[in-house]
Amino acid sequence: MRDEFLQKTKDTLAKRVGTHCSNPQCWKLTSGPRDDPEKTVNIGVAAHITAAEVGGPRFDSSLSVRQRSSISNAIWLCQNCSKLIDNDECRYTVDLLRQWKTLAEETARLGVETTGATIPLQPISDVEVVQAYAQCFERQAFQDHLRQEGSMEAFDKAIEDTIVGISTGSICTLDGNVLMHARGKVFLKDRRLRERMDVIVDLLRWIRFRYADAVKRKAITFHEDSGGTTSYCIHEQELAQWMDTTRTQVLELFSEVCQQVGIHPPLLSRGQRQEFSSASVPTPAFSSVAPTNTPAETYQKQISRFVHELKTPLGAIRGAVEFLQQTDDPNQKNELARDVVSWCMLIHRLLQTISFLGTSNCSYFFQKTLLLRDIITPAANSIEMLLRERGFDRSQIHITDLSVISPLFLDRSCFQQVFFILLSNAIKYALPKGPLRVLVRANRTQSAHQISICDWGIGIEEGEKNSLFLPGFRGQKSIAMNAHGDGLGLTLARTIVEVHGGTIGVQSLRSPTEFLISLPRTLESILPGQWHP
Repeated sequence: MRDEFLQKTKDTLAKRVGTHCSNPQCWKLTSGPRDDPEKTVNIGVAAHITAAEVGGPRFDSSLSVRQRSSISNAIWLCQNCSKLIDNDECRYTVDLLRQWKTLAEETARLGVETTGATIPLQPISDVEVVQAYAQCFERQAFQDHLRQEGSMEAFDKAIEDTIVGISTGSICTLDGNVLMHARGKVFLKDRRLRERMDVIVDLLRWIRFRYADAVKRKAITFHEDSGGTTSYCIHEQELAQWMDTTRTQVLELFSEVCQQVGIHPPLLSRGQRQEFSSASVPTPAFSSVAPTNTPAETYQKQISRFVHELKTPLGAIRGAVEFLQQTDDPNQKNELARDVVSWCMLIHRLLQTISFLGTSNCSYFFQKTLLLRDIITPAANSIEMLLRERGFDRSQIHITDLSVISPLFLDRSCFQQVFFILLSNAIKYALPKGPLRVLVRANRTQSAHQISICDWGIGIEEGEKNSLFLPGFRGQKSIAMNAHGDGLGLTLARTIVEVHGGTIGVQSLRSPTEFLISLPRTLESILPGQWHP
C-alpha cells in the first residue's frame, strides 16, 4: 500500500516553491491558465524523496507511515523531472533531492521578500556566475579590519547576504533590494569551482557562527551615545584576529576562483586592476612530462596542491559538525556522521599520498594480507564520498571471486593507496551521462598473481598509453572535461607496485579501460615483519 500525500500537503508544497519545479536545472513553472478562465493547468507533482512503498526508488524502511507521507518527505517537481528521479535512483539520491528542495524554497523566499530582476532561465557560463558572485565581495565588510568596521550589524548582514548570494544566486544590496538574480553554486559546471565555493560558504558560515557566539558571550558589546550613534567593542584580541584571518582566506580562495575563470579578482586597487589584464590570468599548465624543477621545488608545489585538496573535505567536516550540533533529527545525524567518516577517510588517503611523495627512501612493512579484506574493502570505503558526489552507488563496483589470490605479504597501507587511486580515477573519469561500472577480478598463473581493474569510462587515447605513468601527465580527455588532478596518482601506484616486485600496466584503452597489476608468487613466502628499504 502506498503512503500518499494529503491534498493539503501537495498544495502547501507547491506554494513553498512558487509552483516552480525544484530541480535547479529545470525551474519551470508547473501551473498556468487554461482557455477556460475559471480553470488552470497543472504539470506539477508532489514526488516522494524516499519511496511511498516497498520496492520503490530510495525506499527507507526505517520511516513510519506518517513520516513517509509528510511534507518533509516530499519535493515539488514537474512531471518530466519526477519521472527522471524515479528512473535513476542511483544518480538522484536522497541527499541530492533534499538539496534541491532547500535551494528551491530559499529561492522562492527571496523572490517574495525582495524586488529585482527575475531568475534567468537560459543557460549561463561559469564565468558569468562567478562575475555575479564578485559583486558580493565588493562590499565594505570585506575591506576593513574588523576593529575598523563601521557597524557590526552591517558586517554580519553582508556576510549573510554573501552566503545567500553564492548559494542561491540572489545578489542583494545592503538595503535588502535584489541587485540581480544569477545562479547558485550548484549550477557551476566545473566541479573544482563548486568545491572552492562550498569551502568559501563554509568559512563564511563559521564567521557568522563565531560572531553570534561572541555577542551572546558579550565578547562583542555595543554602546549607543546621546546622539543615537552605535559603536561596538571587541574584547578578545584572538577573536578579532581569527575573523580577519578567516575573511582574508575567503578572499584569497575567491581570487583563485576568479583567476581560474579569467576575470579580475575583487578588492584590487585601480593600479593593480590595470596590471591584471586577461593576458596575465594564469591558465592551467598541462604537460605530458613533469616540469624541470629541482626535487625540492617540485615537492613544494605538490604540497601546495594537496593543501588545496584538503580544504574541501575539511570545510565539509566543519559544516557537518556544525549542523550536527543544531539538529535533533536522528536520520540527519546518522547521515552527517557518515559524511564525516567518509571525508576523514579521504583526508587520510590524501595525507598518505603526501607522505609517499615527500619521502625519497621510504620503508615498507610487509605483513600477511588478504586482498579483499585488507586492501580492496578499506580502499572502497575511502571513496564513499566520491561516489555520492557523482550520484553513484557502491553496488556499481563489482568484485568477482578473489579466492584464487593466496595470502600475500604486502604493505597494506601502500597497496590500499594503489586501489584508492585506481578506483577514484574510475569515478572521476566515468562518462558524464552514463552509469558507473567498475569490475575487479583476479587470476593466478604459475609465476604471478594478477589483479584486473576495469572501468567503462571515457577511455585513454592510443598515443597516451606510454605516458600514463609519467609524473604530471594528464590525458587530453581528462583536460577537456576539466577533471581535477595533477597527474601524480598513477606514478605513485607504479612506484608502490614495483617496490613489491610487481608490474602495473594498461591492457585495454577503452570499453573497458583495464589496468593489470601483476605480483610475483614469491610474495606468498616473504617473512612477516621484514622491513624492506
